[in-house]
Amino acid sequence: MREREYRFDIIRLISTFLVIMIHMSNHYCRHFSHIEMNSFVGASIFNSIGRISVPLFFMISGALTLGRDIPIKKLINKILHFIFVLAVWSLIYIIFDIKYMGYTFTKEQYIKLIFVELKAHMWFMYVIIGLYIISPFARILIKNMNDELRKYFMLLWVTFCGGGFLLKVILVWFKIS
Repeated sequence: MREREYRFDIIRLISTFLVIMIHMSNHYCRHFSHIEMNSFVGASIFNSIGRISVPLFFMISGALTLGRDIPIKKLINKILHFIFVLAVWSLIYIIFDIKYMGYTFTKEQYIKLIFVELKAHMWFMYVIIGLYIISPFARILIKNMNDELRKYFMLLWVTFCGGGFLLKVILVWFKIS
């Protein structure tokens, strides 16, 4: 049996409080026209600081998942569990939206729910399901990389994930279409 990694528990605890901070400060950020400027600025700062929490949760999941060999059967059960949770909560939201909010859904919208989140805050469920699906392949990739290849991979990843956004910001800044 592996020894428990308490550093992950500490990061998890801090991240949990940061998520609570996001939800509390988000309430003030949404009511900008009804609150004082100091309150809005403070809420925006707390909201910004708290945004590190979700990436921290993903990094913990990655470290715990990619750091050990998980049997495929257990991985499939985990994926099915997340799909079940996603389906149940989507159904709860659909029923609530129809019954209490007066929404109507077309057949195409129901089919679209397979690929697009019903509520914005459920985005992470789709991401975590995808990450668990690719985790056996990512584990093989990481296990067989040397330091030089790892640095090259990180350089490519940062370039292609963040580089496009950065290029767009620069082009807008210099008014280049």
